[in-house]
Amino acid sequence: MIESLYTTILAQMPTPPAQPPPVSAPASDPLDLLQDAPYSNFSPELKLTSRPLTEVLGEYASPETLFVTDAYNYPRVKYMGATEEVTSGSVQQVLKILARPGFNNFKRIVGVGGCLALDIAKAVANDKDLVVAPTLLSTNCITKNRAVIGEGLHVKSVRTPAPREVVVSVDDLLNQDRETLSHWSQAGWGDFFAKLSAMIDHAWEKGETASFASMRKEDADVIDGLEWLEKSFHGYDRLSMEKLAHYVHTAGVKVIEAGTNDCSVGGEHKFYKAMMDLYPHLRQIPPHGTVVAVGTLIAMKAHADATGQPEMYALLRKVFEKIELPLTQEALDEMGMTREVLEKSLARIGQSDVKPSYLGAAFKNGDFSVLDEVFGAAKPSDEWKISA
Repeated sequence: MIESLYTTILAQMPTPPAQPPPVSAPASDPLDLLQDAPYSNFSPELKLTSRPLTEVLGEYASPETLFVTDAYNYPRVKYMGATEEVTSGSVQQVLKILARPGFNNFKRIVGVGGCLALDIAKAVANDKDLVVAPTLLSTNCITKNRAVIGEGLHVKSVRTPAPREVVVSVDDLLNQDRETLSHWSQAGWGDFFAKLSAMIDHAWEKGETASFASMRKEDADVIDGLEWLEKSFHGYDRLSMEKLAHYVHTAGVKVIEAGTNDCSVGGEHKFYKAMMDLYPHLRQIPPHGTVVAVGTLIAMKAHADATGQPEMYALLRKVFEKIELPLTQEALDEMGMTREVLEKSLARIGQSDVKPSYLGAAFKNGDFSVLDEVFGAAKPSDEWKISA
């Protein structure tokens, strides 16, 4: 059970302080060394294959190729040729690779792994040919021309070259045990759903009300994906993984075409950031996409209640149940997202929004009763009040 995985991780971690100290940037900030790459609206090509990942990677192996991968994939990638193992997402990791003897002689960078490895690969690609081979489909990071560099709460999102090709070995994904496959794939769908909350924000910012029809007009892929999951999802099999790869890839391409990440993120990502600011120990537990999905579900419920349009919330809730995203407070507790964590994170959005969001505005008055309707009542030990 995935819940048991979260419980084990939580049990091994120290209890966080009641009020985590603020995190400040160092006086001389190494993140300032990172600059946006020139913008290009080049759209990467998605290649799905049933061949083993190592066989696919072999096609890119040459003295002019540098493989950039994470610790999990390093043992099988290192035989391909020159390989850098990514051990952190820091600026120092980027600089270490750039300082590698003979780095300028490489003409191609191949990133292999999860978003950590792919982000570092993008950050060092510069004017080189870039290919990425994601081994998880946990966010739409696989295709975007952006990388998040830094550690802990001190990070920077920078524009990078877009990959020329995104190569996904579907068989490699399916060879993972079911718990691992479900864990990361749920997060991938969750990050994909974030566009729903973002579309509510887009309409709200213009003084309009988002509707099922307006959402379909703004981004038909998101609605199509939800409807496919409701009608045709039957577990994390080959078809569902191919669909997920297609949708997260397409979401990334839209970010490239728009020239900004703002088109696909909204209050649900502010919810994630607020939670990680307040509870940094949770960065190691629920995946980014799962937390974002929870924020999206809350935003959809608040919007449904305010507008009398429950259809989208009802559809999203059905899909959550099918793909096993958390729908109860008990399931959230297993991930460390207690009612206190939810309420404080939502309160923080409303209190500190630089760019206001619908989700932040919905909870600015401190009334969190809608959470009972979404996730059920909290345990008595979780009940509390935000002090004025």
